[in-house]
Amino acid sequence: MALIAFDTLGCVQRLTEAGMDEKIATAQAQVMAETFIHNAEQLVTRDYLDERLRFEFASQDLRLEPRFARLEQTQRVHSVLLAIITASTVIPFLQSIFAALSP
Repeated sequence: MALIAFDTLGCVQRLTEAGMDEKIATAQAQVMAETFIHNAEQLVTRDYLDERLRFEFASQDLRLEPRFARLEQTQRVHSVLLAIITASTVIPFLQSIFAALSP
């Protein structure tokens, strides 16, 4: 939990210098201090965000890993099929060219 430093005396001084009644300024500073202390547990720190993002990205990687494995397997199959198609069209074409060139 992150601690928040709130200067109630400084707040009261600034409010009274701005023209606010001292009793009202004191009450407002106390309310603000209580609010900060009460809500300190709900604050999000940078460390918390970093850790949460690391967790989310790691869990996303675990979800995507099987998909990537399937994609890689499909890509290998497509590469083999493309090689077969290329060979089946290029080899007869080259044979016809060499047959036409040979006397």
